[in-house]
Amino acid sequence: MTASIATLSYAIAALGFLFLTVLLLTSWRGRLHGMTVAVASLLTGLWAGALAYQAASENPFSMLSHTLEFLRNIGWCAFLLLLIEPSRTTRVTAIFKQRWLIIMPILVLTILLFAAL
Repeated sequence: MTASIATLSYAIAALGFLFLTVLLLTSWRGRLHGMTVAVASLLTGLWAGALAYQAASENPFSMLSHTLEFLRNIGWCAFLLLLIEPSRTTRVTAIFKQRWLIIMPILVLTILLFAAL
């Protein structure tokens, strides 16, 4: 049985991101940035694993992989939003004062998710 390049590459990515998640969780020091990157890494590993399985089974469509991709994008966006915020005191209030920062990414990702159907 020969495996396709997609199956191998997604499986290697899944193993790599799950290994990174374990490393991040074992060295986590209780900071919010560390937890968000660990969650984003876990979601990326799960997404890559779902795509590896999908490529191995030659199933062209999987709602699970689309859902995991949606969650993966939210995880990385949350991490990036934490990185660009100038200070801890204004971070939460600045995001919630500008509701479009929350609503627009969710709306765009939802539209893209259902457009793929």
